[in-house]
Amino acid sequence: MSAGEGGSALVAAASLAVLLAIIGLTLTARVTAGVRATSAALDREGAYVAAEGMLAMTLERLVGDDQARNYLAGESAQHAMDLPWQVLIVDDSTQGSSAEARLSMTRLGHGEVRIETSGRSGGEVRTLVARARHRSVADHLWISDLEVLDPVLTATARGHCHAHGGAAFLPEDQDCRPTGYGIGDRFDGPFHSNDSVHLQDSVDFLSSATTAWVSASQGGMAAPSFTGPGVVSDQSPFGLGLKGRIDLPFRAQVDPADGPACRFRGPTVIRFVGGSIRVRSPLSARGGEVASGPVGCPGIDVGALDDFVAIALDATATIEVARGGADDCGVHPLGVTEDDDKDLERVCFAGDAFVWGDYAGRRAVVAHDDVVIVHDVVRGAGQGDAAALALVAGDSVVLRRPIGPTLRVVAPFGTNRPFGGSDTPPFGTWPLDAPLQVSAVWAAPVIEASLVALRGSVRIENPAWGQEHVGRVTIRGSVAQRFRGTFRWERRTASGALQARMGYEHDLFYDHSLLERVPPGLPDIGESTVRILELTEILPAVG
Repeated sequence: MSAGEGGSALVAAASLAVLLAIIGLTLTARVTAGVRATSAALDREGAYVAAEGMLAMTLERLVGDDQARNYLAGESAQHAMDLPWQVLIVDDSTQGSSAEARLSMTRLGHGEVRIETSGRSGGEVRTLVARARHRSVADHLWISDLEVLDPVLTATARGHCHAHGGAAFLPEDQDCRPTGYGIGDRFDGPFHSNDSVHLQDSVDFLSSATTAWVSASQGGMAAPSFTGPGVVSDQSPFGLGLKGRIDLPFRAQVDPADGPACRFRGPTVIRFVGGSIRVRSPLSARGGEVASGPVGCPGIDVGALDDFVAIALDATATIEVARGGADDCGVHPLGVTEDDDKDLERVCFAGDAFVWGDYAGRRAVVAHDDVVIVHDVVRGAGQGDAAALALVAGDSVVLRRPIGPTLRVVAPFGTNRPFGGSDTPPFGTWPLDAPLQVSAVWAAPVIEASLVALRGSVRIENPAWGQEHVGRVTIRGSVAQRFRGTFRWERRTASGALQARMGYEHDLFYDHSLLERVPPGLPDIGESTVRILELTEILPAVG
């Protein structure tokens, strides 16, 4: 072999060695990168599991821990990070590594809370953010405690009540149940009653229907079932399910976390005008205090409340109408007389709110006695699902329907009195403080709100008097009540012959936006569940 050939061989050998070295280094780099990528993927997974585990534990504590429940309900000022469960360690012995998770929780008001959990494993961090709340009455189209007619509608006192099997549903100084009263409606949202469900006519359930009551049988507790002369329509795919009691409080209370934007004393007219209200509260003009605190609104002269006053509201605002002293039960300061109100059990209107108008934002009216709806209550133009209203009554939610004198031949059960016009109580002058320029019968009421009657029912005023309306009552929102109310009535002779009909037909529609946007003021329903309104992951910044 010549020197040239030898030199070429050395060059070739050197080139091969360099090539082999490059390949070896490349393979090593690829293997190392693969190991590192696998390790990073495991760390990311471990960090996510830690964050997810912390979130699950937090939600579980919000259901089962009184301290945490009180925090979510706004009954405790304690900061969430002071709770003894802010750090979770997840060990994975098979990988020889561990992950750490941390929690941050912020109360948003209106029963909502923001939960942020982060997990770390190695150099990887994953973060989850949830917005959650306890379930409220607005999660159902219909909730009733006693599926019977409100006793006051048959001139029966509300006394002590023993329900099925002798179990006391209500305290001794509270309400009573008469004989059963059936239902006949169409429900397009979740339906629940703590009582047995008795059908008066055929009924469509377009969503789930549940009861907390089942009858006893020789084999133990029987499955719940519909009873009565009515049937469930063949159009409904739902039977009746068994579910635990949904407890309603007996008194209207303002959530301490929200606090009222305004608190008024005695009968108070509240007209919603977009983002503001116009108010007349004559007893508030006296000043003084009521049981739940001082009267008034920020920046408003209390003395001016003897006439309609314009008051701007925050985006979310709660308005409380409180019962004052015994002197509040005298002559009604808003001009409502006994001739207009044949619900003769009402001897005091001290904590009534008279409500109407078009609203914006999320609002609530919480009245210690009745919420009386005097004309349409609807979302303002262009508000859409962003607006929500709660009307919470310590007693009943009543659609105003004044009845005039009995005319033996023409209207033996009284005439429907026109109202709603200028200077007709409880209104002021049109157009600012009256819905109509002239008095007229409220022919087809429209209500867009969540209605809650804690001791009574949701109903029209004087359902057993007056004349039948051609129009219908339309309610879009939700209904929760102690007893069943009614919007129409029939009078029959002893033989069953029809004498007269009075009141309205009515349509009830669930507002599905309430699942996401709940107005303030609504009570929790005590279920052992938390609704997650929103769940997102915060991705790490790419730098």
